Amino acid sequence: MQCENCGKEKKEIPIISTRGMEICQMCDDCNKAEMDQLLSRNKMAVLEIMRKGGVPKRFLCCRLSEADFKFRDSDQVANGNKGLFFIGDTGTGKTTRLAGWAAYMVQRGKSIKFIDFSDFICELRADFKRFNDLKNDMMGVDCLFIDNFDANNQYMYDFIFNLVNSLYQREKQVFYTGASLPGQEPLAMRIGKTTIQLELVKGGLHGN
Repeated sequence: MQCENCGKEKKEIPIISTRGMEICQMCDDCNKAEMDQLLSRNKMAVLEIMRKGGVPKRFLCCRLSEADFKFRDSDQVANGNKGLFFIGDTGTGKTTRLAGWAAYMVQRGKSIKFIDFSDFICELRADFKRFNDLKNDMMGVDCLFIDNFDANNQYMYDFIFNLVNSLYQREKQVFYTGASLPGQEPLAMRIGKTTIQLELVKGGLHGN
């Protein structure tokens, strides 16, 4: 039997497809080449979705490793039931892991938005009337990724609580990074109930 793609001789190999059991029509070399092309196209599509979602260029190629799933209740995050809050000092890899989870969710067909919280606050300070537009933009995706979250700005606290409360009420899956969890109630309760908190140290992480 000849490969339909290149004409080389091939063995008849049963494969499972969406239509059930079939006979592969290409030789191993052509199958591998086609799979490589599919993987390459998928990789480029993921990168483009991440770029449009706001992931910084430096972190577009971040991906999760097996070790990133080794924390209690990681399946709840993978299944979309809970978000994450990465806590740690500068240089512990918070943003790298945040971007890795963004890529993971894109690969699972989820829409994402990635924001730097300090940029969000700056935009808001420039024009408070934009708050609803900025918030609605965040509500329009499956997964929201908020880097450098900080609720200690008392001047902006009402806006911050409004945002977090809206995410809580709509049961959005949110991933955060920050130096610490917010101490103010009821803000802390809303974030605490919807995320798993992971403390990052250089070289590893600890689940709370």
